[in-house]
Amino acid sequence: MNGRILLERDMFRMSVFERDRHTCVMCEHPAKDAHHILERRLWSDGGYYLDNGASLCSDCHILAEETNISVEDLRKACKIENPILPDNLYDEYEYDKWGNIILPNGTRIVGELFYDTSVQKVLRCGGVLDLFLPYVKYQRTYHLPSSPTVNNDDRQLIDCQVLLL
Repeated sequence: MNGRILLERDMFRMSVFERDRHTCVMCEHPAKDAHHILERRLWSDGGYYLDNGASLCSDCHILAEETNISVEDLRKACKIENPILPDNLYDEYEYDKWGNIILPNGTRIVGELFYDTSVQKVLRCGGVLDLFLPYVKYQRTYHLPSSPTVNNDDRQLIDCQVLLL
């Protein structure tokens, strides 16, 4: 199955378990959860892509939610070679599960879900809150195709209607 096709929730779960043979990709215990590698709320369409899923046992699922198992380690364990990212994230950065940027020295920059109460709770339980720097990297914004300052690497708003008043 193509890992870049958006799936329904039940098909996502079934496909992830099938790909991983119903086994936790981290410890080889029986899988209990089809984990979203990157939080589904980061995606405008829900993020139910096979290449955004990993079969995990309960213990490894908690570690992944707490970001103590990295997004990269999960992708490697699932043999995902071409990661899929939400449109608002940059290809050149490494992210944790919640969309926070992980810098080469291990510190992190706050992402768009950081201040969510549930995210704060899970990061606190994982003991990683002290890794965050007091900076925010705002998500990408789209440019109008007709903008005089648009560059080749800028995201462009393709389906737009111009309303004349």
